Amino acid sequence: GYTESIRVMLFGDEYLNVKPVMEEGWFVFLRGAMEPRRFGNDPNELELKVKSMELLTELRDKVAKGINIKFSLSALTESLVEDLAFLAESEPGACRVNFSIKGEKELIDFSSKTKSIRLSDEVITKLERIPELEYDLIS
Repeated sequence: GYTESIRVMLFGDEYLNVKPVMEEGWFVFLRGAMEPRRFGNDPNELELKVKSMELLTELRDKVAKGINIKFSLSALTESLVEDLAFLAESEPGACRVNFSIKGEKELIDFSSKTKSIRLSDEVITKLERIPELEYDLIS
């Protein structure tokens, strides 16, 4: 899990712009820049200037362009094909789906031409429950 935290002071418009995503326990993606501290005596002292803050769950939908699903040829069963087809049918979306199937000596890569998927929490959870699969996101 995540254990790191950072304390950032926000005032005025800075605070109002990010207030909707500031709830205890929510995971956020913060974009910012280190800038000279606005108030202070040392001109070399820096502070984090928050530019934007988004929920991590929303960021995946915006950034992910696709998913690579990898498995071995020996794991390719009718049940696995049915599970993957069900995911594509139940969560249609804009992310392309690529497959890598590893045989003993060869690697077969292909993409679905007719199906794309929404990378929801449910899809990720279902993929993680299939032990024969590995996946990575394309951004």
